[in-house]
Amino acid sequence: MIVLSSPILAQSGWNTDPGTTFIKVIQWWITTNEHYTDNGRVDPNLTTGLYTSSVYLSTGLSDRWTGMAYLPVFSRAVHNNLRSGTTSELIISGDAINHVGDPLLGIQYQILRSRRLAWSSGLHFGLPFGKTSGGTLGILQTGDGEFNQLIRTDLGYSFSRGSRNGYLNGYVGFNNRTKGFSDEIWYGFEGGIQILPDQLLTILRVYGITSLGNGAGDVISDGSSFFSNNSAFLSLSSEINYELSDGFGLSVGVATLLSGRLIFAGTNYNVGFYFRIQEKEREN
Repeated sequence: MIVLSSPILAQSGWNTDPGTTFIKVIQWWITTNEHYTDNGRVDPNLTTGLYTSSVYLSTGLSDRWTGMAYLPVFSRAVHNNLRSGTTSELIISGDAINHVGDPLLGIQYQILRSRRLAWSSGLHFGLPFGKTSGGTLGILQTGDGEFNQLIRTDLGYSFSRGSRNGYLNGYVGFNNRTKGFSDEIWYGFEGGIQILPDQLLTILRVYGITSLGNGAGDVISDGSSFFSNNSAFLSLSSEINYELSDGFGLSVGVATLLSGRLIFAGTNYNVGFYFRIQEKEREN
C-alpha cells in the first residue's frame, strides 16, 4: 500500500455530517533515483516513478458513522533507461505498466464531539487489487498483493483567531498486514488554518510509519521498490486548498521524507479538486 499519498491520511477527529458526501479527485506522483537502505542511508537506484489517479470520498451515514473510500483507479509504474556512465551503452531499457492500485475502504465512528474537541476511531481495509509484478524485468508494481486492516483513532481541536478558523489533529493507528508483510504503527499530527476566511486553507502535516520488523524474510525488503517489506519513514507535507465556490475547490500538495528505511527517498506531489454534495442538493 502506498502511504505517502495524503488521501489515505484524510481521516480526522471530525465525522462527515450526515447527508453530506465529500469527494476529492487527485493526481499523485513521485519520480526518484534514490532510496533509503535498511540502515537509513541514501543509495542510488534506477530512476523510477509512480503516477496514480485516484478518488477519495467520505459520506455521512448518521450522526455517529462515516463511510470512507480511497480508490486508485489508474496507476502507472515506470523505470527509465539505464546507460553506462562511461560508454553510454544501453544496459536496461525503460519500461512501464498501467493498472489499478490498492484501494482502501473504511468506516469511522464519532466517539465525542463538543464545541472544540472531536474524537473518532475508524477501521480501514486495504484490498490487494494492484499489480505485484510487471514489465520485462518483473520489477514494476502498482500494489503489494496483501490484505491489511488498519485501526486508527484521531483527536481533533478547533479554534478561531479573529475571522480565521483553524484546527489541530493527531492520530495513532495499528496496521495488521498479511502474506509475510510486517505489521506497522501509524502516527501523525497536522494543523490547518484559513488564511482567507472560507476560501484559502493551508495545512501542515508530520506523519510516519514504524515497522514492527516481523515481516517474513522471503518478502521483498528492498528500498528500491515502492512496496518493500519492513519499510518505515517520517514525512513532512504541506497542502493548500482554495475554495472557488461554495462546496467546490482546488488542492495542491507536496511531501518529502525527513528520514526513512527501505523506502524511496524522493519528493511526491499531488494536485486535485474537491466538492461536497449535500442531501438537500440531491433532492432538487
